[in-house]
Amino acid sequence: MIMLGSLGAVTATVPAEHLLAWMVWRQLFEVLAAATGATAVLIYVIVPERVVIPSIGSTPRYP
Repeated sequence: MIMLGSLGAVTATVPAEHLLAWMVWRQLFEVLAAATGATAVLIYVIVPERVVIPSIGSTPRYP
């Protein structure tokens, strides 16, 4: 678990460090926010709605 946490920290910080050579940290956060928003929109558009089919046992009984 510690190894995977460290690997995640390295894979998150090294690309950010390279991007900071070209831009300031505020621009980096704006790019990351735009990427997160675009990903959320893509997931909303691409993933289909889940259709729930009620089973026979879950229908309400009326007296």
